[in-house]
Amino acid sequence: MSQYFRTNRLWMSFAVTVASLFLLLSFGCDRSDQSAESDESGQSAGESDQSGDSAESDGSPGSVLCWGQGSQGQSTPLSGTFEMVSIANHRYGCGLRSDGSIDCWGRDRRQPDSSLTGPFESVAAGGGYSCGIHADGSLKCWGSAVEDRGEGPSVAFEHVGHGNRYSCGLLTDGSIECWGDHSEFSDGRASPPSGTFKSISAGHDHGCGVRDDGNVECWGEDGWDQATPPSGTFEMVSAGNDHSCGVRTGGEVECWGVDSYGEVTPPSGTFETITTGRDHSCGLRTDGSIECWGKDDEGQASPPSGTFESIASGWHYNCAIVK
Repeated sequence: MSQYFRTNRLWMSFAVTVASLFLLLSFGCDRSDQSAESDESGQSAGESDQSGDSAESDGSPGSVLCWGQGSQGQSTPLSGTFEMVSIANHRYGCGLRSDGSIDCWGRDRRQPDSSLTGPFESVAAGGGYSCGIHADGSLKCWGSAVEDRGEGPSVAFEHVGHGNRYSCGLLTDGSIECWGDHSEFSDGRASPPSGTFKSISAGHDHGCGVRDDGNVECWGEDGWDQATPPSGTFEMVSAGNDHSCGVRTGGEVECWGVDSYGEVTPPSGTFETITTGRDHSCGLRTDGSIECWGKDDEGQASPPSGTFESIASGWHYNCAIVK
C-alpha cells in the first residue's frame, strides 16, 4: 500500500513537471514568433510602423506594385508615381520620385534623415543601410549601419548596391569600389577585382559585374559556385543569396549557384532584365510582362499580370513599377 501511494505521488509530480515545461515552451514559442527576424537595429518585426498613406498600387503608370511576403508592410508600397524602386532583403523598400525625393515603406520605412536633402538620381536600399546618389555622383547614406559602414567613399558613383555588411558601387570611371566588412570571415565580398565594368550587383555574400567586353566576373563567397559564372557575354547580371543570374546578349537568361528550389532553372525566351532574391528569381520580358521561378512559399514567384518598366527583388518579395 505505501509503495502504491509513493508511486502515485511520483507520477503526479512528474505530470506537474511536464505540464510546467509545456507551458514554458509554449510561452517561449510565442515570444520567438513575435520577435523573429530582428534586424541590425535590434528591433523586432512586431515593432514596424505601418501608419500613414501606404497603399496598394492603383495600376496607373509609374505606381509601384509588390507581391510576396508582406508581414512587415514591405509589399504595401506608398501611393503615387516613382521612377525607380529598390528593396532590401525582407524588411522594406524605397522608391525615387520624379522630383528626386526618396520615400520608403515597410519596417519603420527607413526614411532618409531630414538633413539628407535631395534631389537624388538613384536609390539603393539595404539591411539597415540605404544610400541615395546625387546628380554629381556623391553619396548620402542613412540607417542603423551607418555607424559601422560610414557614409561611403567620397568619389563619384553611377550605381550602388548593398549586401551582408558590405556595399559596392560602380564609379563613373567604370571601376568598382566596395566598403564594409573586410574581416577574415568576409570571404572577400568587399574586395572587388580591378579593371572597368559596365554594371555590377551586390548579393548577400558575393558580388558580380559585367565587364566592358560582356564577360561576367564575381567575387566573395563561392560555396555554391554562385561566384563562378559561365563563360560568354552578358548584358547584365544580378547576384542573389547563393545564386546569380545574367541576361545574355541574345536576351536569354542563364543562372548559376545553388538550385534548391529551381532558382537557377529559368524559363526559355528573352528578357530585358532579371533580379534575384534569396531562393527565387524574376525577369522582365521584352513585352513588359514578368515571369518568376524558384521558391514560392510566400507567393514571391507568382507575379501579377500587366506590363512593367522595372523590377527589384528582396528575399521573399518583389516590387515593380507599372508601365
